[in-house]
Amino acid sequence: MLPSSQIEIRCQDGFLLRGQCWQPDVPPKGIVLLHPATGVPQGLYAGFAAYLQSRGFAAISYDYRGIGLSRPASLRGFQCQMLDWALLDVEAVMA
Repeated sequence: MLPSSQIEIRCQDGFLLRGQCWQPDVPPKGIVLLHPATGVPQGLYAGFAAYLQSRGFAAISYDYRGIGLSRPASLRGFQCQMLDWALLDVEAVMA
């Protein structure tokens, strides 16, 4: 199993999401985007992403804004709605 690589994904509003790319050592059969459950950090999906990688798929996991690695240093004054996750974060990852 190869290690994952850290990635950054810029959203349309400029917010920077952080995630992981699990790339196999052969040309991938496909790419699997692991969109997290509400408020769940991407680390929970590492085992599944590694499994996909071992089966020849590339996998991308990420944290929504305000969660895990995509959390700002302080949440004081941080403005975010669940709709932002759907309209901005998911859209950026899909792109």
